[in-house]
Amino acid sequence: MEKMGKRVYISVDIEGITGVTDWDETFLNSPDHERAVKQMNAEAAAACRGALAAGAEKVWVRDAHDSARNIDPSLLPEGVRLIRGWGCTPDSMMEEVDQGFDCAVCIGYHSEAGTDANPLAHTINKDRIVEVRLNGEVCSELELNSLICTRYGVPIVFVSGDEAICRKAEALYGIKTAGVKRGSGEATVNLHPAEAVRLIENGVREAVEKGGTCPKLPEEFDLTVRYKNHAEARKASQFPGARAVDACTAGYRTADLKALLVARMFLI
Repeated sequence: MEKMGKRVYISVDIEGITGVTDWDETFLNSPDHERAVKQMNAEAAAACRGALAAGAEKVWVRDAHDSARNIDPSLLPEGVRLIRGWGCTPDSMMEEVDQGFDCAVCIGYHSEAGTDANPLAHTINKDRIVEVRLNGEVCSELELNSLICTRYGVPIVFVSGDEAICRKAEALYGIKTAGVKRGSGEATVNLHPAEAVRLIENGVREAVEKGGTCPKLPEEFDLTVRYKNHAEARKASQFPGARAVDACTAGYRTADLKALLVARMFLI
């Protein structure tokens, strides 16, 4: 029987793309968006080429930033499928990932709210959320997305973005990464765009060839979200099963991963 090629899912954000430093660069139709999204496209395409070079027969890209209408499909290799817009499901930045994929790749990822490793550090919503914790530990979008992938048995095998999120990915999952920038106050120190593209293409190829395994899930999930506005916390605590932790924090505890991901939709 002929061996089937690997099937690779690629989620792409923008705040961890090399050169991207200010929020004005991240919004669709902003004058500064064009240059930032050009590099976002280049790094996404590099990840696709790396996956294809590793023998992938199926590569899907998820535009996972803000409007989800940043990536130009004509700039991706032919045959790649692009997911645009939001399907309003618990899978969010990993929408359409399922058991049909062998592994996942995260490009342009960033450190979490409450940290100073990237001037664009945040978790899901920069305007509302001060900090997200899972089982007591400060939690990033990467960790939430890893839970989604693990639910379907799809390991994340490669991450690119700021150096802090790459170090976290290495520590948590033991995977290959490419740190393309680091934060310093409101500034960033960045790799040359072409160097970042090479690192990502080569890194994805090696990671997809190697493959990976999903992390072990905890027996219970305790999600807590601290808001900038106390009224947001009060509102979130009304979600079925949620609780008020303090004036600005709501929490949700469950042993059911899907229930956690649904709660995340409404709390974050």
